Amino acid sequence: MRRLAIAVVSLALCLNQIVVTGQVAPAGHRVEIRQARTMKPLKVGGAMVMRLIDSVILEHEGTLLYCDSAYVYQENNSFDAYGKVRIEGEGNLIEGSALYYMGATREGRMVGQPVLMLDKESGTRLWTDFLFFNTEANSAYFVSGGRVESPDYRVQSQRGFYASSPARITFAGQVVIRGKDVDLLGDSVEMYRSSGELHFFRATRLYQDSAFLYGDKGVYYRDARRLSVHSNVLFRRGGNTLYSDSLDYDQQLGYGLALGRAVVVDSSDDARLYGRRLEIWQREGRALATSDPLMYSVDTASVPADTVYMRADTLYAWRDTVHVADGKSRAWVVDSVWSGRALYDVRAYSNGQQVVADSMLYDGKGRRVTLYRAPAPYVWMRDMQAYAKSVVFFLGEERADSVWLEGDAFVAQREGVETYNQINGQRMYARLDSSGVRFVRVREEGQVLFFMRDKGSLIGVNRVVAPGFNVWMRDSEIQNVTFYSKPTSRVLPYKDVEMEDRILPNFAWNEALRPKLKEDVVPRWVQNLTFYVKRRERVALFEALDRAILALPWEAGVSRVQPWPSMPDGAETGREAQGEGLDSIQ
Repeated sequence: MRRLAIAVVSLALCLNQIVVTGQVAPAGHRVEIRQARTMKPLKVGGAMVMRLIDSVILEHEGTLLYCDSAYVYQENNSFDAYGKVRIEGEGNLIEGSALYYMGATREGRMVGQPVLMLDKESGTRLWTDFLFFNTEANSAYFVSGGRVESPDYRVQSQRGFYASSPARITFAGQVVIRGKDVDLLGDSVEMYRSSGELHFFRATRLYQDSAFLYGDKGVYYRDARRLSVHSNVLFRRGGNTLYSDSLDYDQQLGYGLALGRAVVVDSSDDARLYGRRLEIWQREGRALATSDPLMYSVDTASVPADTVYMRADTLYAWRDTVHVADGKSRAWVVDSVWSGRALYDVRAYSNGQQVVADSMLYDGKGRRVTLYRAPAPYVWMRDMQAYAKSVVFFLGEERADSVWLEGDAFVAQREGVETYNQINGQRMYARLDSSGVRFVRVREEGQVLFFMRDKGSLIGVNRVVAPGFNVWMRDSEIQNVTFYSKPTSRVLPYKDVEMEDRILPNFAWNEALRPKLKEDVVPRWVQNLTFYVKRRERVALFEALDRAILALPWEAGVSRVQPWPSMPDGAETGREAQGEGLDSIQ
């Protein structure tokens, strides 16, 4: 935006020439009559008027005004100029068909079809039909449409306003800014000369290369190359879209901070990261979510599709570089994968599985998920519970296909109301499928305890100790057990079973820890998981409108602002709260 701001500052200086030229009364600031073929004093309503006719030239502090005729009202310090009015200052040119100045109010207007303002040094031009100015306030504005053209940017708006204190230019009403590297469309834009700040209000859309930004109120800091948006943010780059209440982004550092209700959504809408504080490092490919974050992921491999909800105190993600074989050429190519870490009080829920852990590590390169908890992370699948000092899931093409339990590993399956089949050992390996656990291998010494039934009635408990064994399961129920060497087995009739005979060492069925509903995981602030959808739909309507606007040809040399196509249905109804804007320029 820097070149656009420079062009606008040049435009402001050109406006200032109009203001100074209009000051005819104070000593030292009088307009001098340099030339006129005819000068006639007239008396109009008792007041003396000087009429200048043909090839009129007026001068003020090096600024020349040319016109075909003029009336100078000396008593009220006013004048009117007509016919090919032209003002030339140092590097500036203004042309119109008439100029009116009121000394009493120190207000004036330039009329033309169109009025042309030219900054010769920068090549910036403004066209409008009516240009109003105030010499006391050192301000000027147009309300009938205006167009600005510079070598780098083109601007059109229904209204425009320049103020000298602070030095700023405001474009309002169907603003379109088109540049070499950026397009901006919106309701109101303010440009500040001294700071180079660009303030925008109400439904502003910014297009830059593959990136898109929407916001209802924000500031672009030109010198610092920093963007700050304060209301209804939508930021899209690549396949991901960020929605938030506010966004501060530093282009030089590639760092962004999103606050409020924030969520990053992938292109399929199947993966989302929520947080009331989201930080991104674009160059490094890192993201950090804190303040009640939530991860949402749809498992499309499940039938029917299942959704995973996971929360923690902190969610951290980063991109890793990997080398993969190209499917056609079989050559190694560089690709990237996401890895992540969830820290402290990790809780996850899906219909098929629930997890409680202290921390979680997802290794995108190795395609595995590691869970930690003191004393152990817990995993539930249907009527089965597993826990160990660490639990590692290995991911296949579509889902986790195996799991490794290390350190005081324990698997329990609810067999009845108060009966549980159990397996323990220092290390276990299990294979998984869509129905749950299919196979368990216990390394080193372990124990298995299962209840025996005959036609549905409990008849006994079998307790086995062995240096290693395999367990085959179906629908989370034990089907068969094989041992590497001779096991020690003890079978008790159920009528003789005591409480200590029902459980293995370290058994604990922690149903109270288990998330039973998604509401047990989803933070209160994000109970409406689709809060961003209305904003996305509204922005999509604006984008459709923008495509039609940006397809319109640019007409140089005319003041008429190209009318926007009709607003799409829904773009103006059901609005979210908006930031401040300028409904009119007075």
